[in-house]
Amino acid sequence: RTAALREEVAKRKQAQEEVQRNLDRIRALHEIDNAITSSLDLTKTLSVLIEKIEIFVPHVASTTIRFINHKSGELEFIASRPIPVDEWKAYAATARRGLAYKVFESGASLAVPDIASDPSISDWEFFRRHRLGSFLGIPLTAKGEKLGVICFHTRGRRQFSDDEIEFLTTLAGQAAIAIHNAQLYEETVRANKVKEEFLSVMSHELRTPLNVVMGYTAMMRDGLLGEINPKQGEALAKIISRSNDQLGMVNNILCATVFEAQKIKVQAQPVVLGEFLNQLRTDYEGFVDKPLELKWDCSSPSVVVHTDGPKLKQALQNLIDNAVKFTQRGSVTVSASVKEAIGIRQQWVEFKVADTGIGIPQEHLPFVFERFRQADSSETRLYGGVGLGLYIAKKFTELLGGKVEAESEEGKGSTFTVTLPINPTYRMSPEGA
Repeated sequence: RTAALREEVAKRKQAQEEVQRNLDRIRALHEIDNAITSSLDLTKTLSVLIEKIEIFVPHVASTTIRFINHKSGELEFIASRPIPVDEWKAYAATARRGLAYKVFESGASLAVPDIASDPSISDWEFFRRHRLGSFLGIPLTAKGEKLGVICFHTRGRRQFSDDEIEFLTTLAGQAAIAIHNAQLYEETVRANKVKEEFLSVMSHELRTPLNVVMGYTAMMRDGLLGEINPKQGEALAKIISRSNDQLGMVNNILCATVFEAQKIKVQAQPVVLGEFLNQLRTDYEGFVDKPLELKWDCSSPSVVVHTDGPKLKQALQNLIDNAVKFTQRGSVTVSASVKEAIGIRQQWVEFKVADTGIGIPQEHLPFVFERFRQADSSETRLYGGVGLGLYIAKKFTELLGGKVEAESEEGKGSTFTVTLPINPTYRMSPEGA
């Protein structure tokens, strides 16, 4: 009876230990998953992964991660611990294709208790020096794509148990997904960089001939290249107007690329509200070639706002240009006033650009400040532009510590409101953009 009791106690203890091991593995997998999915930085993801393996799988003496180079067909060492990657690369440079390639090509895990007996090992001295005796390789596969291999070595000869292989295979599956996501993110970043560089170069190349065209057209209009009749004057005015529109689009594309590269800085300067609005109004004299009235109102002309004048001007110009574009007749009203913030000692300046144009459907309002978006996105669009004006206005406003909001009713017009602090508390760069 005593022997039976002891056997029962031993079985229960063994069962409890098994339950505890399973709980520890689940906890480890959960912690590793949280760690490797918390970042889309591939280098950081791999570093955290190997670090966690070292903690939760202490009998593993070396972990290496190798990615396939589809051009060369080689499995390249990307991360390793504790043996440096460079040492593995030096070994691979003179060694034959070994166990890792068998794992990758077969797409199945491979455990070798004694690597000294494996004929594919051509440089046993490397493994002897690091006292590596056994091998477990697991393919890294995500969404049907072979990414590479993760390899584990232990000190001395060792037979990996089925539970260990299952645990490490599950871990490798988690790692493969995190690695795949990080790779996709890096590819997206690279693609965006190429796109932004292309747009930047294209914008510069388009701007140069446009400036030449506009310059000569203005000279012709002003009679500097000979007398012109009224009809020719009207035609030249239209050319200048359309060229200005084109130049505005090119400038918006260039601005958008600079924003994406995060290269824009703010230069603080005192801006007198009345003078600022008068300069803006001067820019629009004779600009509108449709039955449309531009109205201007400034209730506090002597107020001084500490902001970046050129960037504020561009934000408002984009809003005004947008209002003019979508208003065929009626008026566009530009106003500036000072507002007191409730509950805090802060004053704000509020600019409004209100039009009597086509308005914006309610379902489109949440998206009007997105890049390349217009309310009219049909194939037969009635209005030009690339859908960057409002996006840039929002970006500049936020850069200056403010916000921009849109109100609209379809068929009745729109109102865009820019709110900026008169004395911003955020730090402005002394350098210009």
